[in-house]
Amino acid sequence: MSRTLLFLLAICISLFGCVAPNASGPGPIPEPEPAPRDLPKQATAPTIDPDPGPPVLAGDEPRLVFTADGHYFGMREKNTMSSHTAIFYNAGKAPLTITKVRTHCGCAAALLSSKTIEPGGRGTLEVTLNSGTLAGRREKTVEVYTNSKTHPVAKYPISCTVIADAALDPIVLVVRATRSAGAVTGHFFVRVMRPGFDLRIKEVRTSKPDLVAEVTALPTTSKLAGYRIDLTFGPSFDSRDFSEKVTVYTNSLRDPHLTLNVIGSVRQSVLVVPERLYYPRLQSGEPITRNIYVYRDDGKPLTVTGIEDPSGMFDTELRRQTPAKWEIKVTIAGEALERTVRGSLVITTDAEEGSRVAIPYEVPGEVDEE
Repeated sequence: MSRTLLFLLAICISLFGCVAPNASGPGPIPEPEPAPRDLPKQATAPTIDPDPGPPVLAGDEPRLVFTADGHYFGMREKNTMSSHTAIFYNAGKAPLTITKVRTHCGCAAALLSSKTIEPGGRGTLEVTLNSGTLAGRREKTVEVYTNSKTHPVAKYPISCTVIADAALDPIVLVVRATRSAGAVTGHFFVRVMRPGFDLRIKEVRTSKPDLVAEVTALPTTSKLAGYRIDLTFGPSFDSRDFSEKVTVYTNSLRDPHLTLNVIGSVRQSVLVVPERLYYPRLQSGEPITRNIYVYRDDGKPLTVTGIEDPSGMFDTELRRQTPAKWEIKVTIAGEALERTVRGSLVITTDAEEGSRVAIPYEVPGEVDEE
C-alpha cells in the first residue's frame, strides 16, 4: 500500500472513527463528552461569618442571635461537601442553654462549640452541606432550640446551586391507570440545564422488557431544550402495583446517566373499593358490616353476577346504585375466633376484562399464626 493511501486512510479514521452510533440494546455505552474547563471553581476551605462583636444586651430573656442571615455556598458540583462556620451571640441578660440542633436532612450536619452561653457570650455553629445529586437550587434550614421563652428557635438557612448538564423532569414518575382507557402510557423530560450544552441521549434502558421507551427531541421553538421520553406499559403491568426504573445514558461527563423511579398501578376496568377488608376481633352478638363498591372506571354498564365466599363466614346484600356501580354489604357475626382467619371474597361480573375480582380479608382471633 502506497504512502498516499496510508495517509488518506489515517485522515478517514481521524474524522469518522470517533463518532459512535446511538446504542439500541444492551452493551457498552459510548464515552461521554468532557465537561468544559471554565466552570465555577469549588471552594477548598471552610468559610466563616463576619463577627461584629457582642450585641447590646436587651431584655431579661436569653436570646440566640446569628451575626448573618444564613449562608449561600455558591455553585457546587454534585455530591460536594461544603463547610461554613456561623457565629452567634447570646443577646439576652440570662444564660442561654441550647437543647437541640436539627438539620431535618441527612445531607446537612451541624456542630456546636458549646451548649451554654453566658449573657453577651459568643458561640459558633459549624454547618456542612452535601450538594447531593439533584440539579438546581438546594436549600436547607438549621434550627437551634434554646431555653428562651420568647424566641425558643433560631433558624440559620444554608443553600447552594448544584451544577448539572442535564436533569430529569419529574424526578419521580407516578402512573395510575386502568386498561379500559386503552394503552397505559406516561412520559418525562430530560432537560438541558447548562446553556449551550449539546445534550445527546445515547440509550434508554428500562427495568422490564415490556416497559418500552421512545425518545423525541423537543422542537427548537420550545422554551426549554432537551428530550421527551414516552413510556408504554406492557401486559406484565396488569392489575398490580409496580416500582420500576428507567436509566437514560447521555453524552455528559457530569451526568453520564440519569435514573428515573417509576411507580404506580395498572388496574382492570372493574374497580373495587376498598381493595382489602379488615375487621376487629369479633364480639358475641355484635355484627360487623363493611360496604364494598364495585364499578367500571369507564362508566359502561356493569352487572355483578355473584359473590363467592369459600369460608361461609359472611352474609352479603347486593344493591345496584347506578348502571355502572354496585354496593355490597358484607356482614360477619359470631363468637371470637380462636385463630386469625385470612381469605378472599370473589366478586364475579359480566365484564369482559376483570370478570373476577378478589378482595382479601382478615378477621383477627385470639391467637395469630403467621
